[in-house]
Amino acid sequence: MAERRYRTNIVLEPKQRRTLTQLADREGRAVADVLRQVVRLGLVQMQSQTQRPQRALERLARLRARVYREHGLYPGNLLAETRSERERQIANML
Repeated sequence: MAERRYRTNIVLEPKQRRTLTQLADREGRAVADVLRQVVRLGLVQMQSQTQRPQRALERLARLRARVYREHGLYPGNLLAETRSERERQIANML
C-alpha cells in the first residue's frame, strides 16, 4: 500500500521556485517530487546536526571513564594549583 501523503501550502521565494523548476525540468520530474526530496534531505541533515552534540558528549563520557580506569582520580586540587601557578607567572612578569 502506498504511504499516505499530506497536502500543505508553502510560500517560496522567487529564486527557490526557479531553482526547483529548473531541477525538475532537468530531471524530468514534477516540482512537487523534487520538493519532497529536498525536504527529506534537509530533515536528515537537521536531525544529524541536533544529534551531533549528544554524540560528542557520549564520546567524552567514554573517554573520561577510560582515563579514570587507567589513571584514577587526580589527588590534588587542579583549580587551586592552576590559580597558584598563574599567580606565580604574573608575579614573575612584574
